[in-house]
Amino acid sequence: MKLLGICVAFLGITLTACSQDIAADKVPSVVTNAVQAKFAGATKIDWEKKDKMYEAEFTQDSVEYTVEVDATGKITRQKHDLTLAQLPAGIAQAITAEYKDYELDDMEQVEVAGTIFYQVELEAPRGKKDVQLVFDANGAKSSTAYWD
Repeated sequence: MKLLGICVAFLGITLTACSQDIAADKVPSVVTNAVQAKFAGATKIDWEKKDKMYEAEFTQDSVEYTVEVDATGKITRQKHDLTLAQLPAGIAQAITAEYKDYELDDMEQVEVAGTIFYQVELEAPRGKKDVQLVFDANGAKSSTAYWD
């Protein structure tokens, strides 16, 4: 039991060291300006710092966005939530065919260096593991890492 407590404490410290909330006034202006320039309607931005990257989370037009920005103000990647109707039909068909017992839990469109990906999280039926998948714009599974 004591070992479990030590492991949980270590994990908490490790996760805190990797990512930490940061006050908006502590984010460099070049970073905040980059987000405001691209997402003018963004309000109530929550900031985190992960290593040398800044991550902004906000809602715009009732859609949740996450944007990753480097210290020079370059947006390196961004994602936003999708509805099932916005998910490309080929991806929805691929999921239905291969994971018919799973339930769609989360769908997002991700843009990295001008390339669009779609990531989905599938809730597993009892006794199986949840699945996170990434697809390219053509509906093929991608080896691109799932951005959580």
